[in-house]
Amino acid sequence: MTRFKDILSFNHNIPNSLQEDLDRYVNQGGLLGTFTYFLLYLETDNEELASTVASIPTSLFVMSSLHDDAVDEANAHNDNLKQFLNLRTTLGDQIFTHVVDFTDMLPKGFDVKSITSQFREIGDGQIKEEEILTTDLSTEQAIKRVEERGSVWGELAVSPVEAGNYFTDEQLGYVDTFCANLLFVLTVVDDIEDIPEDLENDVLNIPLLLYGEDMDEAKSKESLIEGLLESDVPQQLDDLCGRREREMERAVRLFAEDTNHSREAMLAAWNQALDWYQNSVCTVPVVVFR
Repeated sequence: MTRFKDILSFNHNIPNSLQEDLDRYVNQGGLLGTFTYFLLYLETDNEELASTVASIPTSLFVMSSLHDDAVDEANAHNDNLKQFLNLRTTLGDQIFTHVVDFTDMLPKGFDVKSITSQFREIGDGQIKEEEILTTDLSTEQAIKRVEERGSVWGELAVSPVEAGNYFTDEQLGYVDTFCANLLFVLTVVDDIEDIPEDLENDVLNIPLLLYGEDMDEAKSKESLIEGLLESDVPQQLDDLCGRREREMERAVRLFAEDTNHSREAMLAAWNQALDWYQNSVCTVPVVVFR
């Protein structure tokens, strides 16, 4: 079985900052792939097929995240801007070539068009986002944008499974709901991690929008961050993510009730999916409890 990590073994050194971002995107995108793997393995008991199909949303997430970095930084005042843009765009393109390979490996009967249509929807969404300035967004609009992106990525995790006609629309809807809410939570976590960088680039993300203070009027970036941490924003973020986590739990319960598979079979498939994530994808040590 091909390990997803192997496609990230480039023949040249890349900056540590890019490697850190790449590892983070792989770990996050691999979570989407884990659910794809779980569903495929649950129905087929085929490790190779499940690994191939799960690598599609994982690859696309990494590619899209690298391209997003290039777009976000395009107008920054950075002495190494050309290298920054070139590396992230080129690595994103390289990873996309593996998506083509993965889809070519799918057996006859898979509706590849349902997968590639999701590629285009991701691209359309990125073009649409470029039409809206972050500074023009209200908090509600920003949250809605994150929800819409999460929905697109949730559908991407589901579309390879849908292409094999293994589950009902209702069952796939539960998985879609889970993945969309998972992406929302991951985006909020990224926004929190990106606060210092976004302050430097005058970009408003969800935590900063919730805080509502004028970045230009702050005495310093450090004092603004301290004020944010001491405000009710952490609790608001906890509430936002808590609602999504409850939706995720509800979707899992509904899926379990609607499937013909036993709890034992689902647990075995889930452990197999986690093994794939641990050994093939994740760049940090992961302990799987059984």
